[in-house]
Amino acid sequence: MRLFSIELQIVSPTILVSRTGYRGFAYKSLYDYIPASTFRGALMSGLMLNYNVDMNVIDKLVLDPDYSITPLLATEKTPRSFIRDIMVAHALSIKMKWPVDKIEGVILSRGIGRLLDMLRTHDPKEALLRLIIDTNRELLQGKSLARRSMHPSETTVCTGDVIIRDGKYWRGVKVETDMYTQVGLDQVRGSAVPALLYSYEHIKPGNIYVGYMAISEKSSLLEMLKDMKNIRICLGRGISRGFGRALVSLEEIDLNHFLNTIGLERVRRGDYIALEVLSLALRETPIPLPLRSGDVIEIPTPWMEKILGHLDTRVKLRILAILGNTSSYGGWSIRTNKPKLMVKGIGRGGLLICRVEEAEGREAERLLSMLAIVGLDHLASHGYNIMIPLLKDPIAWG
Repeated sequence: MRLFSIELQIVSPTILVSRTGYRGFAYKSLYDYIPASTFRGALMSGLMLNYNVDMNVIDKLVLDPDYSITPLLATEKTPRSFIRDIMVAHALSIKMKWPVDKIEGVILSRGIGRLLDMLRTHDPKEALLRLIIDTNRELLQGKSLARRSMHPSETTVCTGDVIIRDGKYWRGVKVETDMYTQVGLDQVRGSAVPALLYSYEHIKPGNIYVGYMAISEKSSLLEMLKDMKNIRICLGRGISRGFGRALVSLEEIDLNHFLNTIGLERVRRGDYIALEVLSLALRETPIPLPLRSGDVIEIPTPWMEKILGHLDTRVKLRILAILGNTSSYGGWSIRTNKPKLMVKGIGRGGLLICRVEEAEGREAERLLSMLAIVGLDHLASHGYNIMIPLLKDPIAWG
């Protein structure tokens, strides 16, 4: 398997839609996060339209994928490392409403490690309740990173937000956006409609997004991408009017270095571990549905062995609890000129609290860490079922 870092630079105003309303007129913009499915569709369409890649080759890459893609997270001008310096806020994260050391929107975490320790003596519901009570008390006593007494109502939920490290703190990423206004057109007369205006919130050119792509050694995609620099793609709404232009660059990186940034320590049978969802977590039954408490995750899956080759290590996890909300994703395929299948799963930032029921082989930690880039199954080529295994919380509390 070969691992590549992705850097996407916005070249023209870009409109990404998180949620649409009646007839698509009212919508919520997405600006700190590009779903992997959106990026994959844009990349495949770009290869087909801009680089004359044969349609049959694109069809094979789409229908029989041998690569996985993580979501792309917004970063700022200073180069930052995905996972070590850029993360998705998980379900135990909270955001301060007031500045801390003059930094706005500081993110704290109630503590994944503390929750996992409590599970040794308490059931999941009681452990979570105790954790919330204890951390709320510490907020009032000024024992959090804020270093002053703070009521829990002075914090807000930030699950799924893209956050970056700023010194010893984490905070929300800053993405430059702007508004674009145009007149409405009368479809019959072909002229402007009086008093009818449309406004779009768009991502300004110059913003940068980063992520990862894992590609099988046998994939035709490797040969296709090896000599390409600054791949031109279009994504989001309004591409026929010049919106959504972007440049993509890929750089091969050392796999072991990436796995070391996750920092997963020894995993044994009977341990507890949290899996943070980067996009959607779902199962095919045969319709895609969200994962549920009680479900069992056994790795390596046939998909993982397709990407990584034969593996002797075996790990079995049972989901004890799920923290977070469900989310849905749909879209439009330029390749087929049809809507994509709407899928529903555990939304980004969700935590799957699991117990390790089996851990056979010498590299259980390495295999679990592969979930962050290879994912569980073929849906990882859309960015789904990609999860970061956590024993400790990367976000501080006190």
